[in-house]
Amino acid sequence: TTPTWMASQAKALIVYETPFWREEGLSGFGMSWVGPLQEIHDASLIDGPGALFGFFRLSPGEREALGEGPVKTRVIEQLEKLYGPKANDFLRFHYMDWSTESETATSDDFLPLTAFPAYGPIELGDRLHLIGSETDAQFGGHIEGALRSANRIVQGLV
Repeated sequence: TTPTWMASQAKALIVYETPFWREEGLSGFGMSWVGPLQEIHDASLIDGPGALFGFFRLSPGEREALGEGPVKTRVIEQLEKLYGPKANDFLRFHYMDWSTESETATSDDFLPLTAFPAYGPIELGDRLHLIGSETDAQFGGHIEGALRSANRIVQGLV
């Protein structure tokens, strides 16, 4: 019954034989306000296949209206624009839309977020401290919040 930061989100993970973007001097990190993926990260292992994952900029309604096939096509087209034609030579494409999971998303999760959620530290006694993006008061739900959370706990232990 509680809306959550990520419930209406979707993520794509695209696996490649190698992290070809590195060979071309690219980091694999990208931010976009025009393609289907807003935030893209290199999820490759040090030795092994390459992988890019991203969070969608498209709303749950936009994803539903397009359908899974066209959504995937648009993701690959966006990756080709960012990383070149090799982006079309993927091995696997994984797509997870949490907004379609009734145990994850409620109707309140479909309202657009206008600010970061009001999270804060979670401490259970003196010896157990939870670390994660949802324990940061400024950047809940984002990588920066996770980093700040970890730093807060480490500084408290020193």
